[in-house]
Amino acid sequence: MPVVEAGASGYLTKTSADTDLLEAIRIVARGQVFLPPKATTLLLKRYKALATDEEAGLRDLSSREQEVLALTAEGFSSREIGKKLFISPKTVDTYRSRIMDKLGLNHRSELVRFALKVGLLKEI
Repeated sequence: MPVVEAGASGYLTKTSADTDLLEAIRIVARGQVFLPPKATTLLLKRYKALATDEEAGLRDLSSREQEVLALTAEGFSSREIGKKLFISPKTVDTYRSRIMDKLGLNHRSELVRFALKVGLLKEI
């Protein structure tokens, strides 16, 4: 739901604004989120679908690819990763390219976000 992704603390439909407006204001004022049941259901379905896709993507990676992904996300260069894993920097680049192909990613920053989402990288 784009409204929530943009940072909204609540959402009302046009048809429910007259009956739920005061309740929504009170809930949001307490620092909570107000969503009608239909919006909550949509959000949960979307969240579950994303989580499933990410878990499937991680399962598609070999253990070596997961290591390269984690080290890449931590900011190590190909040469540094190669030294840690006893492989050449060129092999690291090949692994990284395969990872990005398997996950449908185009940029290194997307690798970092993916690693965070699936728990390969801890937030600081």
